[in-house]
Amino acid sequence: MSWETFTRTKDFSKALKSVNAHPLRFMTHGDEKEWKLDTETGEFTSPIALDGRIVSMKNLGVDRPVLLPYSLETGTYMNAFSGMVKPITYNLTFSECVISRIDENGHVSDIVTTNGKFLNMEEMFRGSTFENFQVSLMISRSCLNAKGMFRDTKKLKYVMFNECKFTEIDELFLDGDIEVVTFDACSLDNDFNMYTQLSSMIGVFGSKVKRIALDNCDEKLVSSIMYLYRDGDYSSYDFEIEIK
Repeated sequence: MSWETFTRTKDFSKALKSVNAHPLRFMTHGDEKEWKLDTETGEFTSPIALDGRIVSMKNLGVDRPVLLPYSLETGTYMNAFSGMVKPITYNLTFSECVISRIDENGHVSDIVTTNGKFLNMEEMFRGSTFENFQVSLMISRSCLNAKGMFRDTKKLKYVMFNECKFTEIDELFLDGDIEVVTFDACSLDNDFNMYTQLSSMIGVFGSKVKRIALDNCDEKLVSSIMYLYRDGDYSSYDFEIEIK
């Protein structure tokens, strides 16, 4: 491997042009001051912005598809304004970029986990295009803020959440291409309020949804989704909800 360290986005973007790897592979976040790039394999890290966000692929100047890591690292940063230690976020980190499922060596990346730790993933994939995801993208064993997570995404049809706990889910698939959603052994946070944190069935799942599966989920998640269904008139929409 041939790792190089950068402290300026301009230099990182320039170095990318010499990397002959398609797609690139996001590994993890760096610290507040530097990030790294393997100029042979296309593996890279992204720094933490002043507000705690992992700097987005768009702002890094990433110019080709990206493979997701299996494990999304959690962590903290020192807020420059308050001097307080706060959790990092992946807000908009992969927004408006192309997400690839497989690389030229056959490595598949279609499962993401936080290993049971909490992570703010609000609008993490907003406006992104997913390539070669004929099967679902799975978010597994994670506690997350998923508000707007897949909003306005393109070409991704199937998403599965496995053993996930949500603090927010509004606008989760709004304006996206998602057709089938599966919640397997999922739950809502104890403080989640369906009456104040949810808009409508379409506001959560988008207008293209065809099937919502709730397998072995907690009563609160099931009740919240059924509340949305009963609260509106969806007679003109062709979708089904399956509860096991």
